[in-house]
Amino acid sequence: MSSRARVRTCITWLLVIVTGVATPLLPAPSVAQAAVLPAPPQVYLNTTYTPPSGQTITVPAGGDFQAALNAANSGDVITLQAGATYTGPFTLPPKAGTGWIIVRTSTPDSALPPPGNRIDPSYAPLMPKLVVGGSGGSAIQTASGAHHFRFIGIEMRPTSGAYVWAMVTLDNGTHDFIFDRCYIHGDPSAGSRQGIEMNSTSTAVIDSYFTDFKSPDDTTESYAIHGWNGWGPYKIVNNYLAAASQNLFFGGQDPSVSNLVSADIEIRGNHFAKPLSWRVGDPTYVGVHWGVKNLFEL
Repeated sequence: MSSRARVRTCITWLLVIVTGVATPLLPAPSVAQAAVLPAPPQVYLNTTYTPPSGQTITVPAGGDFQAALNAANSGDVITLQAGATYTGPFTLPPKAGTGWIIVRTSTPDSALPPPGNRIDPSYAPLMPKLVVGGSGGSAIQTASGAHHFRFIGIEMRPTSGAYVWAMVTLDNGTHDFIFDRCYIHGDPSAGSRQGIEMNSTSTAVIDSYFTDFKSPDDTTESYAIHGWNGWGPYKIVNNYLAAASQNLFFGGQDPSVSNLVSADIEIRGNHFAKPLSWRVGDPTYVGVHWGVKNLFEL
């Protein structure tokens, strides 16, 4: 037998031996196994606008927005002057009752996109601005037990040149928030880490616009919306979401509540974006490495 024939024979025996050993480890099922599909959301949030039943509190330019938040009762409307700047942080206090407290622009509804249509930065002149500095907390943050606040037509941003950890912080133990046609963004030059840190329950973000959430390094991630310490349900529908690391992220940290897993999350009709100006080598690249990663993580 030639050496080439011996090699072929050895290879043949090797295949037989490997096949004989491997076959018992891969038994074929005797009956077809039905696929186990994940359960769809069991709860959906209804974000239909309910006309307010209480009084209207008007906060003019230079007025005290925090005092208005403290004074408002279930069913009231707080109107902020379009184009005016209100410097935070502002804290949402707990209230009695289950009616919504609405915080909105003085711009009439007829001048805003109708419900179900996304806002964009061109509407910024028609919005009041809630701003906060880099070491000053969040533009909107929550006291323990806060609930039932709806924001309509509000811009939230850092003071010029500031990097903010989270523009909105909704803590565990708070619930029922709606951000409706809001413009929430970081500083164009400095960035910011998070748009909404969403650890509340029963929270919706609809028809809104998030951008410039970015960090100038690879160790500090950035997100338009990030939650890890809230049960849900959540509704994230028809938004523009631009962030460097993850545009939308649930998880990534250990929750403070044992066995907590966020559930009943509705995500539909959103535009996930990463501007080409963040991409090294693109003609529009601005020269800052923003640590670009994924669009979505769960």
